[in-house]
Amino acid sequence: MSSMKPCINFPKNSYSGKEQSPLRYGLSAEGYEINSAMDGYDKQVWVVEIKNNKKVWNKKDSILRITPEEPIITNNNELSNNNGDVEKIAKPKPATDYNKYVKYRLYSNVNETKFELVRLEWQELKKKPEELKAIMIIANKWTDDNKDIVIKKARNNNIKID
Repeated sequence: MSSMKPCINFPKNSYSGKEQSPLRYGLSAEGYEINSAMDGYDKQVWVVEIKNNKKVWNKKDSILRITPEEPIITNNNELSNNNGDVEKIAKPKPATDYNKYVKYRLYSNVNETKFELVRLEWQELKKKPEELKAIMIIANKWTDDNKDIVIKKARNNNIKID
């Protein structure tokens, strides 16, 4: 006796409810874009891939979760109004040092740099705070100087940026 149920997002597929992937929640990989990532029942990251001309959930052990970090270089910008009172102005959430570093490495390098290599470089640099701080000074300046170029390239490639 089969207790298979149709998937919520793609009723042509079915699931048993015993899977470790997001399929356990009734979420078929067919309903997502390739390379979409989601947590499974096992709390691991699962990514949509193609196997045998069919989209499937595949566990990815090499994907690291990025945790929020305090910026290495901080600027305390407050504006004062005409009365001399200091006002805090609501600003968009600033990009993290990780985001700035990745943008700097991917967009400033003439050679085709792969994201995975940049991510590994970041992991190594975190172990060398003085070297990381020196690079972040350059990356911050580069990001500020080239913000329009980065946004234009991202839009042309349909990439969402901060």
